[in-house]
Amino acid sequence: MPFGRFAHSERGLDWFAKVAKNEFNNYFLACDGFQKTGLNDVEEFYKNVKRKDRDSFGGYVRTLHNAKKEAVLTAYLHFCEKVSVESAKIFNDNLSLHLGNSKNSSSALQPIFHYFFRVNGVRYILAGTDKNKPFAVYMNPSTEWSKAYEFVGITAEPLKSGQPEVLLKFTFKDKNNRIDFDLDLKIEIRWSHGKFCGNPEGKIYKKWLYSELPWSEIIPIV
Repeated sequence: MPFGRFAHSERGLDWFAKVAKNEFNNYFLACDGFQKTGLNDVEEFYKNVKRKDRDSFGGYVRTLHNAKKEAVLTAYLHFCEKVSVESAKIFNDNLSLHLGNSKNSSSALQPIFHYFFRVNGVRYILAGTDKNKPFAVYMNPSTEWSKAYEFVGITAEPLKSGQPEVLLKFTFKDKNNRIDFDLDLKIEIRWSHGKFCGNPEGKIYKKWLYSELPWSEIIPIV
């Protein structure tokens, strides 16, 4: 995301193995990975067990969590913390590199802000549902937006949760009262088909409503 590659998609390395290799493997072993699969580590498990055959072990891991096995929960906690901390660090490092290579840091940040907050070059109507409630708002073009607000920056922070999570904190300045304010996004990094059943994915959740954005103009719904 720091490089503006929002729509880019490729199948790369397993993110968990990339950022928390030791903690990932310790979690595999704590879940009786060797005893249940006969494989020494999680890397061998992924290499030798096809995706369609991993559900059995994933189901067993689920029973361990349901039984609140202490060694499993402790290993999982360390694993989640490592993934969250390293993911936030990588984002911040990449963002610093991106801004350092840009002649204008403000314009370099704009694609990220525009992508998530639906601001573009024209005034338009944004409508849909937010938290299962219908909404419709006018969104002003970026030229109008920048007269009243300034995009200050983004910071990634690790979150402690029941899974790896990162908070993206977007900071803005209201030019009229010179007050800074934050609007956050939460990224959940998780398996899409259960634990140990495939590469993890990142899902982004906004922690605000479009109708609550200070620059949106609400259209009454009748």
